[in-house]
Amino acid sequence: MSTKMIYNPVFGRYVLLKRIAKGGMAEVYRAMSYGAEGFMKLVAIKRIRPELSRDFHFIEMFINEAKIVSNLSHPNVVQIFDFGRIKGVPYHCMEYVHGKNLLDILRAMKERGPSAAIELACTILLAVLDGLEQAHRQKDALGVPLNIIHRDMSPANIIVSYDGEVKIADFGIAKAAQTTIQTMGGVVKGKYKYMSPEQARGETVDQRTDIFSVGICLYEMLTLREMYGGASGVQLLERARLADYRKPRELNPAIPKDLEAILFKALARDREDRFSSAGEWRDVLTEYLEEQRLQLSRQWLAEFMNELFCKSIESERRQLAEEFKLAEDLRPKTASPESGRAQSPVKIASERTVRVSLDELGAIRKESSGLKPVPGGLKTAEVEQTGADPATADAGRASPESGRPVPRHPKGEAPTRGKVPSVKALGDTTILPPPPEKPKASPKKSGGALRVLLCLVLFLLYGGLVFWVYSYFTESGWELF
Repeated sequence: MSTKMIYNPVFGRYVLLKRIAKGGMAEVYRAMSYGAEGFMKLVAIKRIRPELSRDFHFIEMFINEAKIVSNLSHPNVVQIFDFGRIKGVPYHCMEYVHGKNLLDILRAMKERGPSAAIELACTILLAVLDGLEQAHRQKDALGVPLNIIHRDMSPANIIVSYDGEVKIADFGIAKAAQTTIQTMGGVVKGKYKYMSPEQARGETVDQRTDIFSVGICLYEMLTLREMYGGASGVQLLERARLADYRKPRELNPAIPKDLEAILFKALARDREDRFSSAGEWRDVLTEYLEEQRLQLSRQWLAEFMNELFCKSIESERRQLAEEFKLAEDLRPKTASPESGRAQSPVKIASERTVRVSLDELGAIRKESSGLKPVPGGLKTAEVEQTGADPATADAGRASPESGRPVPRHPKGEAPTRGKVPSVKALGDTTILPPPPEKPKASPKKSGGALRVLLCLVLFLLYGGLVFWVYSYFTESGWELF
């Protein structure tokens, strides 16, 4: 299957391989980044949609996301490597996670059944709470708390790699203490299905709203059902405001009662009754898993992911191989080797180097200075060009023709005649340095008087035309002024 693109794949020093996500504000591409010395890295490029690149509000939100995520460094948060603009389009260069988001995992689990739902849910939840706790308590370089609130914790923004890594992504509508984005009262931001009651009511939110949203994700992982039963529109928003949902054990009796009780605390309608932080919830869940003697690990999650998506993994690898070939074809247009890369000892023609044979070199010497042809020892000798002729560097050294001493030239001055150009011997050929370029004569200014005369003639013609029109209408009885 050939790779089809409906966009320009060359984006600055990146080659966009495939669009993997598209939202209301931005689109995300799998891309290859190129650098010096053959460096290449698979990354994700998130750029604002072209039709929104002039919308100040969306650009401000996009920049705000980059500022927030740049402060985060945690294995359970998608890292951002770079932020900038290419042809006026803002973009993020981010860590590429080769795997599936939780939404895709839930869809695959529905076909398979809830055989490993509890182990899967607990493993993913622990990693998510670790990353969320780091985001909530993150400080800047001066130690000032940022008070980050994600506000969009949903299955689409939780990514699980085929290696068992769990990452939180998309801080696009996140709020922080130092952000310039201010939410107006009554404005609802986020996905209705995963909102806390206070968020659905348009009230001021704090970090406990993320606790509720993660609770909804856990509910769906345990039951493999939507918490609000497929409701939509106004009905969905009303149920979200009331936190109106069925008990998890009614949908999946295999859920342990203790785990359901932990979930109820996270989904409390009143934020004061929830866990106070992601760290507190993580500690309670860890204690529960120890009591149940459940040994969960990243290795187990990796094996589960490879078993669940074995068919798609193989097709994705074939597609990646095809995309890499395409990227290599486009690479010369996006990155050129730096000067530090090893080059051939033979200089290229763009450096204006002249290559001549030893016989031709001897003829040049003889013609310019009357000296004999170059001796055979030149094949292995290498003489560097200096201000004075190295063959006559010492005043006491004798000339090969006459045996008389050759006069020394003042330092920094080149001999006026008889100078033998310095050379470098390379096997059977010799490279001469480029001849000095003659300074280009500045073009003479000509035609200035002619242009002045032409402008004067045009001015007179234009003035005469205006005068004629004015006279014609005044004689006809028109009053123009």
